[in-house]
Amino acid sequence: MVVLTGCGGADRETARFQLDEAGARSALVRFADGLAQGRFADACANLSLRATRPTGLARSCADDLRAMTASLSRQDLLRLQKQVRSVKITVRPHNIRAAVAPVPGPIAPRGLGRQAGRWRVDFEVPVRAADGVEPTEQTARAWPAKWCRVKPGMTSTAAQRVMGAPSLRLPGELQWGFREYGFTAFVNARGRIVRLQADTTDLSQGQRAAISCAPMRRS
Repeated sequence: MVVLTGCGGADRETARFQLDEAGARSALVRFADGLAQGRFADACANLSLRATRPTGLARSCADDLRAMTASLSRQDLLRLQKQVRSVKITVRPHNIRAAVAPVPGPIAPRGLGRQAGRWRVDFEVPVRAADGVEPTEQTARAWPAKWCRVKPGMTSTAAQRVMGAPSLRLPGELQWGFREYGFTAFVNARGRIVRLQADTTDLSQGQRAAISCAPMRRS
């Protein structure tokens, strides 16, 4: 599975969202309603930022959701609609993320993150095995310490020797993603890395400290 995580930052607006359980639930409900009613653009509008980019299943977020739900029954989607209206959501003070109690079924919302002044849903999308390798939590915890050993100009093969197999492969892009972790290497036609991007938004202070290099590096 690939976890599509939320984006955001600590700013003066954060306080207004710290305990906004109703706002978090509203985003989750709008996402589930969009899926159940076939309004995939609406569902995408309530997803976290990286979910609006192609994930390897199709060309757009809406196409990804359409492909994902094609194999689900109407009962599955209706069940999700009902469950998100009562599932427990925990929003802690001084945190721009909200935790969602496990939702049984083929679609698994993982939580919510505040982005651009509103809550957006994190969830898991099935990805073909050929598109990447599903990481474990133990594997992901090792990524921050390894990331700065990956350098612009390095080959994608060399980068994978450092980081391990990516969780997602896209044309010109390798991603190592799991829950709050997100590392991306952009690769040119010759297989050389031209840009490196670490998404530190959802990392703890200790996790960020393990990344000694700049969040974005270019060749």
